[in-house]
Amino acid sequence: MIKNKRLLIKMVAITLLVGLVFVVIYFILNKENSTIKSIPISESKEESFCKKVEGPTMKDWCYWEVAKNKQDQSICDKIRDMAVKESCYSEVALLKQDLSICDKIQNWAIKESCYWNIASVKQDQSICDKIQDDQASCYSNVAKAKQDQSICDKISEGWQKDDCYFAVAKAKQDQSICDKMQDETRKEDCYSSIK
Repeated sequence: MIKNKRLLIKMVAITLLVGLVFVVIYFILNKENSTIKSIPISESKEESFCKKVEGPTMKDWCYWEVAKNKQDQSICDKIRDMAVKESCYSEVALLKQDLSICDKIQNWAIKESCYWNIASVKQDQSICDKIQDDQASCYSNVAKAKQDQSICDKISEGWQKDDCYFAVAKAKQDQSICDKMQDETRKEDCYSSIK
């Protein structure tokens, strides 16, 4: 349970960091870039709009937004900053549910997050096999979404397997799944959480 909390904290931190970047960019765009303010909003959805944006950072984030809106990874290729480019690939991959786009990502944390998110959306446990750092969480998430306790059997670590069974038991409202848990305290928690 503690390791799952650490993963959750990591995922929340990454999400907050990405959100913070967008807030900063929003303020920069609204405060400093008069070129962007003078271009019609309808034009801002086009790649050609980004060519009019001044400054490499703003131009990168413009391409990121257009690539996301058009779900077009080739627009991500125009981004100069590697972190922004890989974030762009991850976003487009998730929107298109296309693992091959995740494969273009070099940063392992972003790549694994990309795989994890697509596995969750597609409810496809085989995608979890590509993950090295937190495979158990991926299996657990897919097992819960599919309400399939057999996926939990792929998890080797006992407490993570128990957490998976707990999540599926709760999702299905099926106390019999609690019987598969090893930790007696967690097993009792499982039974009591299902009415």
